[in-house]
Amino acid sequence: GGGALGSGCVQEEIRFSICPEMLVSLLVCEMMGKDECVFLMGCERYSSYKGYASSFEFAGDYRDNTPKDNWGRRWCHVVAMDAIYFRNPSAQYDKKCIDRELIKAYTCFRSRKAAATHDALFGIATGNWGCGAFNGDKQLK
Repeated sequence: GGGALGSGCVQEEIRFSICPEMLVSLLVCEMMGKDECVFLMGCERYSSYKGYASSFEFAGDYRDNTPKDNWGRRWCHVVAMDAIYFRNPSAQYDKKCIDRELIKAYTCFRSRKAAATHDALFGIATGNWGCGAFNGDKQLK
């Protein structure tokens, strides 16, 4: 979502734009370490949109009917994880890089013991993390 305030409006930027509370994380979260991610809990959607990238535009208000948890937060959790830009795409096959990606993915996707019941597990949607502009290999990811 780093481009949400300056350039581009693709997957992450669209999500941050339609859930503006998530933008606060850009101001208060430090650069992530190799074993860190940022959990955004209770993300509420406020906007409808149409288009993608340069054709992205606001399409009206959105009424978010996602159920709320016991604290009044929307039952929507977004996990932000950083990707490595591979100037040389073959570098991503280095053991050090693969280990970093495995640790990063484990940090983001592991279930906490408190949420280990079937009902508490969430689906995962990713825009091919680190592929595209970052030159990542979809098969490796």
